[in-house]
Amino acid sequence: MLALTRYAPLAALFTAILTVPASGAIVIQPDETASHDVFVYQFGANNNYDTTNNSGFGSTLGAATNSIGHTVHTLIRFDLPALAAADVTAITLNVYSLTSAFGASPSAGTPVNVNAYLPDAAWVEDEATWNNQPAPAGSPVDVVTFNAVDTWFSFDITSVVQAWLDGSVANHGLLLIADNSPAFVAPMFPSSASSQAALRPYLEITLVPEPASAVLILSGAGLLLTRWRRRS
Repeated sequence: MLALTRYAPLAALFTAILTVPASGAIVIQPDETASHDVFVYQFGANNNYDTTNNSGFGSTLGAATNSIGHTVHTLIRFDLPALAAADVTAITLNVYSLTSAFGASPSAGTPVNVNAYLPDAAWVEDEATWNNQPAPAGSPVDVVTFNAVDTWFSFDITSVVQAWLDGSVANHGLLLIADNSPAFVAPMFPSSASSQAALRPYLEITLVPEPASAVLILSGAGLLLTRWRRRS
């Protein structure tokens, strides 16, 4: 039989293979108890519109900008898993467009852009109001054109989530603000408190694929083990 020390390089090889990060995606779609999302409303500037005090709007979020005092912004934040920024290749925030109760619904004929900003300060869901909301910091992280209802829209927030993961930027979530719409087009989407769990906002984190070399190493290890067995 082979001496035990003859297997040491092979054992190290298998250890390296087992620690290669798995490819795939992580979906984070919390319910109300685990979420942080709320809209703030210019018309009720001192009111908090969380799910227990939403004045008939239901479990919804929205974004609308207009000149008649009915502008709406959304604040949303996700608690992130323990990942290294280098293990992540793409991240999207996904929201489902509903028929609007704030104003006109987005359509092909009446589209509206929604901007995803970093808030300049922390906020608390059941305390946030129009008057105490954080301001947008810098340029939008991404801009998405809403032009339909009953469909998903996705914001590419890869760079900011990587910054949250590596600790270079504090995770205050995102502030969603629509461009001004003379037709008062007001995108609206379910919040994390929605009874339709599948339509709640979610974060999709795509992980870095496994290196192709891992497959070659595994194949080589199998061949090497077979040869050693024959010689034992």
